[in-house]
Amino acid sequence: MYDNYTSCYLSELLGTFILCLGVASGTFYEADGSQRTNYILTLSVIFTSIIINARIGGGDFNPGVTLTKYFCYENKQKIHIDNVIVNYCICQCLGALLSFLFYSSASNYTIVYKLRVSPHNTLFEGFVMEFVASFFTYFFIILVDQNKTMLNYPLKMFCCMASVAMGMSIGGATSGAGLNPAVGFGSSLARLFINGDIKEVNQLWIFVLAPIFASYCASKAFKSIKENYYI
Repeated sequence: MYDNYTSCYLSELLGTFILCLGVASGTFYEADGSQRTNYILTLSVIFTSIIINARIGGGDFNPGVTLTKYFCYENKQKIHIDNVIVNYCICQCLGALLSFLFYSSASNYTIVYKLRVSPHNTLFEGFVMEFVASFFTYFFIILVDQNKTMLNYPLKMFCCMASVAMGMSIGGATSGAGLNPAVGFGSSLARLFINGDIKEVNQLWIFVLAPIFASYCASKAFKSIKENYYI
């Protein structure tokens, strides 16, 4: 991991591209207009993307995960993440945007996936639920990532996917469970470019600020228990 930074950046861009294809293709609307997610399809695509790319650059595909690592990593790992964090976030957001634009062009310029707070909740409630969902997702991902006794690679990837599934189940009904600022950025901007409606980015701040705040809090929670549970 991090052996070749150019490969890492390409891996993050391609991995996020594939991840967002899973998000877009796994989202559909019911007759009443409510947004639903095919979790099996979505998680399968995400898992495949992680398995393919994780050994190259870490398989973050999420600025929130990258930030959590930035706050948690130490020593040599810290040096590496310091060197890649900005470019990682750029590649992740670019990969997400290209993915949603590609999916739109392949589906008659229709972007199915949309991050939005449920009409039954206030913006504050949507922010809180997005924070909670992102916090637990990032917290368990960093627990798995830093567990040196878990040497089984597929098992580690499966545990990370379980963390994502948990986060989606927590925030899905309230905010669509973005859990990923790149997904929010890519889907919202793609809709803006295609529909030309500035309202498409009205709630984007929720899906950027909540995960960023969650990444900081998750790293603090991890560090508070690290000495007791990690060698």
